[in-house]
Amino acid sequence: MGKIVKFTCKKCGYVVDELFLGPGFISNQVAFKCLDCHGIMSKEADDNGHLTDDQKTCSHCNGANLVPWDGKCPNCGNKMKDECIGLWD
Repeated sequence: MGKIVKFTCKKCGYVVDELFLGPGFISNQVAFKCLDCHGIMSKEADDNGHLTDDQKTCSHCNGANLVPWDGKCPNCGNKMKDECIGLWD
């Protein structure tokens, strides 16, 4: 069962409302950052954390420059605080 997580930057106030993270019954969700628009999103990944073929574009701008997200604010670079707001499967 995965978690639904909200991330907040205490330094600049940037918020990522809902990321579906972790393994579910059908898929494994991992957080990625788009290097084009700096958006943060959940994407389906294999067991090694690599994007599946149909998940290689940004959900915000359709860019193809996604990298695993390091948990830092895309606005100011500060480490973001996470809060579990639910579960998914």
